[in-house]
Amino acid sequence: YSTAKLDAVAMERFPHLTALVTSPEIPPGEKAVIQLVPEYAAQLRRSLPLRVVATPSFGNEPGTVISAVSRVVLQRAAEFTTLSQLPHAGRVTHAFIDRMLGTVANLHLALGRDVNTLPATIASLLQLDSASLGRLASSLGSESPTATRPLLTAIIPVFNGAEFLQHAVQSVVAQGYPGLEIIVVDDGSIDDIAAAVRALPVDIRYFRQPNSGAAEARNRGIRDASGELLAFLDVDDLWPEGMLNRLVDALVAHPDMDVVHGRVQLTRFTTHEDHGQYVGSPSETFPYSIAAGVYRRRAFERVGLFDRKLRFGEDSDWFIRAKECGLGILHLDEVTLIARRHEGNMTRGKTVAELNPLQLFKNVLDRRRAAAPDTAE
Repeated sequence: YSTAKLDAVAMERFPHLTALVTSPEIPPGEKAVIQLVPEYAAQLRRSLPLRVVATPSFGNEPGTVISAVSRVVLQRAAEFTTLSQLPHAGRVTHAFIDRMLGTVANLHLALGRDVNTLPATIASLLQLDSASLGRLASSLGSESPTATRPLLTAIIPVFNGAEFLQHAVQSVVAQGYPGLEIIVVDDGSIDDIAAAVRALPVDIRYFRQPNSGAAEARNRGIRDASGELLAFLDVDDLWPEGMLNRLVDALVAHPDMDVVHGRVQLTRFTTHEDHGQYVGSPSETFPYSIAAGVYRRRAFERVGLFDRKLRFGEDSDWFIRAKECGLGILHLDEVTLIARRHEGNMTRGKTVAELNPLQLFKNVLDRRRAAAPDTAE
């Protein structure tokens, strides 16, 4: 688009670009958009050879320092924003980035406090050919294993949970999973969910629908997901650290399995700063929580989506149907979900009838009757 973006602090360091800003009024938290054409048209190129991919961070040294970086870190840096902002990005994009990182040198740039050192550092890299760049990256070593991961879409349904949204998204991002897409489905909230979305520290894909229940919100997320793998997190719950990588590793190690599922630790919510006070044993609570597992997309192609008629119990209903069709489910004896209970829980105060156990039983009977041969004469 022949534009550049700078925040208000950076604009002060580059006053010669002020005249090229499209709008002099920069809203709080936004960046100034700078039109580079025609002023810098001679410095723009339609294409350039790609020989190295480097991810930057702010360093503490006066000059810029080149160091090793793992392919997993570069995956996360390259894919997260790309998959969130481009409407047609998805599994093909993820695969392309993986192939690209496997064919060029991978580096990390710790940007120096003296900004004038950066152009010289980049220029020195560009003077090297591809083979020399590869040897440089190898000589610097590697920060961590370079194993790749399938693209995973994390789906967060939310209804009047604006106060919880940032912490739920942070719980997903903190997993450190490299190939990640986050979808938030607003199920007709009447609180200020739009402001909560704008305040998020990362890019997400945001959809809004009329209030239809968690089942339909999850279904919307499934239909729009790009990932080969899917995971779900209710907005007021949290994932334990490292949960996604452990579950995906287990699923990759068992290609015949369609779902890997752990246990749920129930807690009594106190503040947004912690998990809450643990209540009960994980071995005795919520055996069918949809948010405690990772799912291959093909699992929903085989079992079907969540029953949109069920306002509660839709996760139990899905697992019952999964067992009926012989879906491969791998169970891990470890906590993979922190379920926080508080005054605003959707199930709080509901009667047994409202939570649908009889409806689930009736659904099972209906399916058995439909599958049985007609014996009437």
